[in-house]
Amino acid sequence: MSTLSVNTVKSLGSSAPVFQNSSGNEKGQLAKAWVAWDSLSTLSIYDDFNISSITDDGVGDFTVNIDIDMANNDYAVVGSTQGDGSANSSNNIMQIHGSNQANRTTPAVGAFKCCILHPNNGVNQDVDRAAVVVFGD
Repeated sequence: MSTLSVNTVKSLGSSAPVFQNSSGNEKGQLAKAWVAWDSLSTLSIYDDFNISSITDDGVGDFTVNIDIDMANNDYAVVGSTQGDGSANSSNNIMQIHGSNQANRTTPAVGAFKCCILHPNNGVNQDVDRAAVVVFGD
């Protein structure tokens, strides 16, 4: 086994570096975008990569705007939440591609919707910390 230690990994083309095994099969992929934000007091981004902004569309309802568009709208988004000031704050539910339980949206190459729901009543709510990670082409 070898260890590669470098300061920078750079692709020869315009796409991200590809991780392959010795047979040339792709074995992994870097996240295309990610962001962590606070919406409980005022909407503020803690940190991000490839995110231009977040739009506050109402209580617990957000549009995440991707800086460099995805190649198509078939990408995957994973989300998490933390803290809303209630006893159930660790059990919040984040719904990707929706603005509430009944309203599903189609992701666009440059943006997607997400909402944060209270686990007991399904009502949208703001939280201390929310985060999403985007994978895809």
